[in-house]
Amino acid sequence: MNHQQFLVATSELTQKVCNKHPISTPCVIFKEHQQNQVKLIDYTIDKDVLSQIIFDVLRSLRKEECGLPIIVATENNVINRMESAGVYYVNVLKNEFVYLFGREDYKRFFESLTVIQERLNLKGSLLISFLTDSPNQCSVNEKLSDQLNELIHLHGDLNCESISIEHPEVITFPLLNTNFNLRLLHWIKKKGGVEHVK
Repeated sequence: MNHQQFLVATSELTQKVCNKHPISTPCVIFKEHQQNQVKLIDYTIDKDVLSQIIFDVLRSLRKEECGLPIIVATENNVINRMESAGVYYVNVLKNEFVYLFGREDYKRFFESLTVIQERLNLKGSLLISFLTDSPNQCSVNEKLSDQLNELIHLHGDLNCESISIEHPEVITFPLLNTNFNLRLLHWIKKKGGVEHVK
């Protein structure tokens, strides 16, 4: 992917998104009859830490060769201060997360991720990946995985399980006119298998 393709794809994701469902952000409200039932939410990672990790990866490897950074939260309350489940694009040019779509918008996309996760017995509700239109990114994938794993371990009590998927199992990403795929999946979870409260 060259610099111009990177900018075009970024524009498509951030300016042409049309969600079928409104964005909802869950919150904790202590009500009188539920005082003893409410549990404190245990997030996997803070949004600012997550964005810094993505930026550092893109800076060290050049963003064009990595692809477009995508975050998938399969459950609510995985990311602190960005609580809604769904797919986000990390726009490092404008220092922002852009909510792209949720499970109800593109069910097949989430189903494809679930199939791979269950087949490989991967745990976690947070996925980092990079969209690419390149059919062969093996050398970049290895560098990207090493860099991301190193940064994940530096930024908290987290583990990262990276898997590379190939055709015909590649996951085509909705919203983009060009055929962009997810080929490298990084599942993030807390060490010891502790997960957030759903």
